[in-house]
Amino acid sequence: MFYENDIVGIHLEPTSKCNAKCPQCPRNVFGSSHLLDNLQEEDFPIELLDQIDIPILNDVLVNGNYGDIVMHSKPKEFIEALVNKWGARREQPTLRIHTNGSALKKDFWEYLGSLKIHIEFGIDGITNEEHILYRQNTRLDKVLDNAKSFINAGGEASWAMTLFKHNQNSVEIAKQMAKDLGFLTFKSRPSTRFSHFTVSKQRVGAVLNNDFSVKHWLQPINESELQGDLSLTSKNIQRLYQKQHALGKITSRHEQSKYVNDTVSCEVKQSSRVYVSARGRVTPCCYLERIQKWDKDCATLGIDPNFNSLHNNKISDILKHNFWNVLDNSIKSKKVLGTCSFNCGTSNKAKLNILDKNPVQYNAIS
Repeated sequence: MFYENDIVGIHLEPTSKCNAKCPQCPRNVFGSSHLLDNLQEEDFPIELLDQIDIPILNDVLVNGNYGDIVMHSKPKEFIEALVNKWGARREQPTLRIHTNGSALKKDFWEYLGSLKIHIEFGIDGITNEEHILYRQNTRLDKVLDNAKSFINAGGEASWAMTLFKHNQNSVEIAKQMAKDLGFLTFKSRPSTRFSHFTVSKQRVGAVLNNDFSVKHWLQPINESELQGDLSLTSKNIQRLYQKQHALGKITSRHEQSKYVNDTVSCEVKQSSRVYVSARGRVTPCCYLERIQKWDKDCATLGIDPNFNSLHNNKISDILKHNFWNVLDNSIKSKKVLGTCSFNCGTSNKAKLNILDKNPVQYNAIS
């Protein structure tokens, strides 16, 4: 049995649409306007909530693999439906939202604040110039204005800062800004998504223009400056992705759709949480519900990939499918999906090395 206890938490993707172009997000090709193959931009249908027949949940997280609540066509109605179904708050916020916070008007954020819920704002710099090196297509002043409207209306806010070399020295100033604005907590987390590109034996991230030329580079924290002429490397990257784009086969991740030997610590299994995507698919976590990966992973498991659609089944029936037993057995036998190994196992050495040196830090703001 995959879940030892009843489901107590749900991670719900409100939409697969997003206004931002973050270069390490799986929805786009390294910050360009090109979306990954097969990604359909759609909202989670509000009426589909009736298919989630779990009457009581302790935690409802609104956060997307590909999208942000600010781009849902009816964001307030969507949130109202969640509140009507599960409530907004008991002893602590039942409803939580992760967002880039860079769209919609003041009244929407004031409405969210009035619910006394928790929102984590992704803010990656202390100036707009620093912030948009990663959070492309957003504006820091807009994010902070929306956060202030939310906080002043009674909401609980957290500042989440993704760390790179270019912003690692801004953390203390960002903490003070968060305190001055009324944020309750500050989280700093190093980016670990550096599995694609290597320059001078250093893992890096490339931010691409729409013609796949390199706009700028992203580096992990505490790395030395890139040296030498990088024009040849840039040209090789451009040629590679122009070719992949022409063939319709752009590679988004290095996860493998096959069994690998590894030990996996499955957080969602331990915490009895489930993921529901904007297209209405139910999986244990957001990593398995990657559009380019799901069908291939199911083929590896010997499972029909269409069993988990809320358009055809209630979640209680989906959770009875043999998929969960097959996945559970793979984890127990330590012969796991490449997707599981890459994200929650020991095979992604680059990620683990960064986290070992620079663990995620949570700080209450006093």
